[in-house]
Amino acid sequence: MTKFVRLHSIEHGIRQAFAILGDRGVEAVLEDLLGIKRSASLIRKCGDPDNETNHIQHRYSVALDVGCVRAGHRPPLLEAHQSMIRRLSAGAVATTRGFDLLSAVLLLQRGVGHLAQAVLDARGPLRGHDRRLTNRETHELFEAVVDIERQTERLKQLLTHEPPLAPRVEMKGTVSGRA
Repeated sequence: MTKFVRLHSIEHGIRQAFAILGDRGVEAVLEDLLGIKRSASLIRKCGDPDNETNHIQHRYSVALDVGCVRAGHRPPLLEAHQSMIRRLSAGAVATTRGFDLLSAVLLLQRGVGHLAQAVLDARGPLRGHDRRLTNRETHELFEAVVDIERQTERLKQLLTHEPPLAPRVEMKGTVSGRA
């Protein structure tokens, strides 16, 4: 049976690393970067939220993140650490009252409706499907997608009890802000 793992936790990061690298990839990155042989099952035990005896060593988590970055993905354990630091340093206990969650879902649905309307306006039955989008149409579609991303991030914050995210540094060195 699948166990519940809190989003943005160390355990969740370990599961993401396994999803990206697989058992052999996890073993290979530990041997390649640290020069040690550890079985995938040992590292997987560290991702079990009910296992109080096996905790991942910091050097293992760094190696897993490096392996994920080399595979073209974001570092899941680093993101888990950042999330924990934000949550603990803010000292905030975010409210997840049903009203807050319902409001976030409704705002997300509204954003999807705006996107659907913008697509319909640009590619509706009276418009040619093979014509290029105008600059205005492209801008409206882009703004609708950005609004959906913003509302999705808000919903994720409510679900994970986190304060709003600060601007994030992307892997290529560019800064993007999330609100």
